[in-house]
Amino acid sequence: MSRYLMVLWSGGGGVAPPLAIAKRLVRAGHEVTVLAPRSLAEPVRATGAILEPYRRAPEHDASDPKLDLLRDWEVSGMAARMRMRDNVVFGTAPAICDDVLALADENRPDAIVTDYLMVGAYVAAEKAGIPLAALMHTIYTQPRPGVPPFGPGLKLARGRIGRLRDAALTKLTSRFLNARLDDLNTLRDSHSLPQLNSVAEMFRAADRMLVLTSSAFDYPGPLPANARWAGAVTDPDLPPPSRVTGDDARKSVLVSLSTTFQRQGPTLERIIEALRELPVDAVVTSGPAIDPSALPTAPNVRTVRSVPHHELMPTTDLVITHGGHGTVSTALRHGVPVVCLPFGRDQKEIAARLEWHGAGIGADADTSVTRLRRIIGRALDDPSLRDAAERLATRMAADDPDIAVHELEKIATTVDH
Repeated sequence: MSRYLMVLWSGGGGVAPPLAIAKRLVRAGHEVTVLAPRSLAEPVRATGAILEPYRRAPEHDASDPKLDLLRDWEVSGMAARMRMRDNVVFGTAPAICDDVLALADENRPDAIVTDYLMVGAYVAAEKAGIPLAALMHTIYTQPRPGVPPFGPGLKLARGRIGRLRDAALTKLTSRFLNARLDDLNTLRDSHSLPQLNSVAEMFRAADRMLVLTSSAFDYPGPLPANARWAGAVTDPDLPPPSRVTGDDARKSVLVSLSTTFQRQGPTLERIIEALRELPVDAVVTSGPAIDPSALPTAPNVRTVRSVPHHELMPTTDLVITHGGHGTVSTALRHGVPVVCLPFGRDQKEIAARLEWHGAGIGADADTSVTRLRRIIGRALDDPSLRDAAERLATRMAADDPDIAVHELEKIATTVDH
């Protein structure tokens, strides 16, 4: 048995994959302690792990706009990315570092497993001399050869101009992250750790960077030596994906726009109005941040706060979503095509990969009702989207669901700090 200390923040859809890993570790006979805000207490305890509430780190809840740590829905573009950098990545670092060091001193875990954005955990692990694994709960976000820089959802480069574009934007991305390098080095200096020349050095220094998506979905190409694709990790208690042939004359649509607050209300309203005139039956999950009663009604649309997606996927013909990695991965595992309406974060990148695979259609979140109706109709009528989604489902089914567990067991028993 090994002991693991997992570090999380209330990051919406980014929480479920690490908790699935925690449950798998517990089932494999390991002890898992999860440092997390109290808003995650119930899902943490449901895994069998031990909850350790934040001590110095700020309490928050991404589903409540009043308690949201990120608050990127107040702004857009680069200003939204700055909120992630300043509020989450670096803003929490000193307090997370203190909390992790205190727990490491009390429990002496064999490995620290952290959401990759919690940079304070990297500093604490290095200070304590404990192996560190970082969990990247989406596609690989750091620069790598042949892939456009993360953020705007650019298509893969073609020719010299495209390569120049990627090189220039990669430099800007590095400069953007390194704008807070002095803060990181100040924290490291307070713990007598050597200075870094770039934030990227910190990500490369993790003993493992586990990318929690399928290599079948992410853009192809090499990862750094410490990184591994670990597949779209799911709760071990979920049933395997299945398909049930429905009524070809009347399609089934699932709409799901984020478990966190992203001002998605107006987009949900336009989707419902677009669906009203289509020959479909739709289920709209509003999520904890939106009151279902505040949304418009339609005779062919059922609106609920939530419903387990895996229960609906076998009979669903199309998923309409903001492009959250968890929702898209669930749809693709079931061979269901997707319409993506990104708000920000990693969502444009998810939409770009969907379109690259031919398994979905991307559009702006503020797309008009009329155009939405056309896009949804085209997605339902185009068999090539379904074919591409089913091909991805076949490839994703070949992923070992316990890659992450095996990698974490390796670093807990073989990495010597």
